Amino acid sequence: MAHVQPLLPTVERLDPAAAATAAERYAVFERFATPRRYGAACAAGGELGEEGAAAVQRGVEAQLAELQAKNRDEYYGLVSPLEQFEAEQNAEVVVAGEEYYRQQHVLGGATWNTRDQHMANTVLRLRQHHEAGGTLHARAVQLPA
Repeated sequence: MAHVQPLLPTVERLDPAAAATAAERYAVFERFATPRRYGAACAAGGELGEEGAAAVQRGVEAQLAELQAKNRDEYYGLVSPLEQFEAEQNAEVVVAGEEYYRQQHVLGGATWNTRDQHMANTVLRLRQHHEAGGTLHARAVQLPA
């Protein structure tokens, strides 16, 4: 997943132990050449299977939750609000991407709702970030894909 790489240097600067945990959790994606191959590995009978995929899902969700908690506590003020937002957003993209590609093979391709939900959440997070940064009445237009 492409959004793993930008996330790790920020976490490494803040907390090398957390970065090592993140790299371990995300390493599974490196085993597969493309996200689609990861998704295929999640299907019943695939290399990971449904149990392995569930473990990956729990790991990336835990990584996001830990980052969000530490951004509001331990990491607060150590990097800019923009860097915090970008790190969280990249972790969100990894969670959503994992879900999307896993569901493509497990649910037989019925993933449009997953993608659309991720996009709507992204727009909401962008708006919240800009409003928190002093951009009053931040606005966005989301066009259908």
